[in-house]
Amino acid sequence: QDVILREHSARFINLQRYVMSDYETKDGKKRKKLVKLQPVVAMTADRLKNEPELIAGLSMTPADMMALWKRLRSMFPSTALQELDDPDNFFKQYVDQTNRITLNQTREYEAHLKKRLAELSQSHPELYENLRVAQMPPALKSN
Repeated sequence: QDVILREHSARFINLQRYVMSDYETKDGKKRKKLVKLQPVVAMTADRLKNEPELIAGLSMTPADMMALWKRLRSMFPSTALQELDDPDNFFKQYVDQTNRITLNQTREYEAHLKKRLAELSQSHPELYENLRVAQMPPALKSN
């Protein structure tokens, strides 16, 4: 008997990822704070080039994508960026009179950003690595 495989990959992640990090206050007291984990930290140039399945599995929330766009805009020359990298321009092509952005449109923007990160990691490797490293959380300690 034939088997039909149907895959459904539409999912929406709205959970931000955080880790607890130690820090020292101005008066020398040890404290803990929540630090946001950015998925782009795991997207090395090598992984972007050679492991597209892994990159596809690193989901970004809308907040992650907006933070990434702001960093791209501030760290890369405008000549390196494309018009559709800007979320305003990207979503303008889809939005109708309701001005609502759908789940699928958000996922398309995520795919666009990942494709652009792969391109930028090759065309501007040093800038890309600076962008990636700038989002790393403080070193974690195991107990």
